[in-house]
Amino acid sequence: MKRVLGIRAHDVGCLPPCGLAEAVGALGLSGVQLSLPKAIRWDGSGVRLTQQSADEIRSGMAACHVKISVLSCYINPSIPDSDLRARELEKFESYLAFAPQVGADIVGTETGSFLASCDDHPWNHGEEAFEICVQSMRHLVRVAAAHGVHVGIEPVVRHVIDSPEKLDRLLDAVGREHVRIIFDPVNLLTVENHTVQRGVFDLVQRLFGDLISVIHLKDFTIVDGVMTPVRLETGLLDLPYLAARFPVGDLVLDEVLLADVPDIMKDLKKLGME
Repeated sequence: MKRVLGIRAHDVGCLPPCGLAEAVGALGLSGVQLSLPKAIRWDGSGVRLTQQSADEIRSGMAACHVKISVLSCYINPSIPDSDLRARELEKFESYLAFAPQVGADIVGTETGSFLASCDDHPWNHGEEAFEICVQSMRHLVRVAAAHGVHVGIEPVVRHVIDSPEKLDRLLDAVGREHVRIIFDPVNLLTVENHTVQRGVFDLVQRLFGDLISVIHLKDFTIVDGVMTPVRLETGLLDLPYLAARFPVGDLVLDEVLLADVPDIMKDLKKLGME
């Protein structure tokens, strides 16, 4: 079966649902990771999680044969302030309820930080942070199960779930049935470990490869000791190995310039990823 190749919807623009789907289809793509406040142009102010807006999104995407691979709701489920954390979880719950209405199976988030900005902080990598994250995810997984959808978890080296091993621990703690993994290879790489990225990818595949539903595609180089974005397949990401190691899962172009999409699609086709 041909893989779904998509894009972060807000990289295409902020448009009405039908116009957004048409713009994605015009690029030759068949999927989106959909961030409602960034990608959908709403009448009035704020995101409307109503049946009417759901019908508009679902019908617009269906008319252009565009799949919502992930409904984005990137919250901070690990922030220590319990009141702030409760508000974050409440927001995610509303998206879990909304997801079936738009035909989405996964609501995605990263795992948060001590800081509201979700930047790196030493606290993120300790046991207190991990336990708070476990509590939050247990709750969200129960809510997801009630709605017949999945919580999509994206590990990132600067966040609480910062490695394949820690994600595996989280999955053991919260259960795997209603969890899916959003795998961004670059988000698990650092200046220090990028030279052994094949080992990182092998570990990901061994620990939870069967749960990966979405793979983000972006690339990087190292400039003055800092990981810096570059166009896909022009940097240091071992894309051929990634393609061979992860033959299934929806693909989402991340941090891409629209002008580069045709060439990227040609490159991915050569690798058997499109």
